[in-house]
Amino acid sequence: MSYTFVTILDKNKTLIRILGILCFSFLTAVGAQIYIPLPWTPVPITMQTFFVLLSGVVLGGIPAGLSQMMYLIFGVLGLPVFAKGVSGLARIT
Repeated sequence: MSYTFVTILDKNKTLIRILGILCFSFLTAVGAQIYIPLPWTPVPITMQTFFVLLSGVVLGGIPAGLSQMMYLIFGVLGLPVFAKGVSGLARIT
């Protein structure tokens, strides 16, 4: 009986980790669209940086890295996830 409980717990832990990776990938994409323009520089402040750092704190190193790699893959594939709604391989090279 306890073996079954441990197996279910492990499956739920994996599911929660996958959902966390997807969630922080989405939050990073949303955070890239929220920006504050600064008058003395052409580079704005975005919430993207906050969500990247928060993913490292909440998920840990490897899952946070996976969530950010997923974010980059979404952008390269053409989804408008980068700042100001742009996408494509040319934006990250």
